[in-house]
Amino acid sequence: MIFPGSSAPIIGARLARNRHKIFEAFRISSTTSPTNAKTLSEIGIKNSHLFRTQVRRKVIVQVENEKFYLDEAREREMDRLRHRIAADVIITLLIFLLVMVLNR
Repeated sequence: MIFPGSSAPIIGARLARNRHKIFEAFRISSTTSPTNAKTLSEIGIKNSHLFRTQVRRKVIVQVENEKFYLDEAREREMDRLRHRIAADVIITLLIFLLVMVLNR
């Protein structure tokens, strides 16, 4: 749960922005298929925790000796999943609030 004064929304927004920057770097360098895979230095990004998370989630795919590409279909799938989770959390909170108001 997010409490007043919490930095959770700021951290979430920063993660989303940084994730977008990584994906955009792949798109700008035309690295969105196995045949166009490039090294991180060619793409212009660092081997960060966020990058490795995207590799674990198979949004960014390693094909050979340190070459990677962005799987755009998988990115869209993960984006839909993030939106679905956010919607579920909001609906759950609204139901909780409604129950609290009705039980006063």
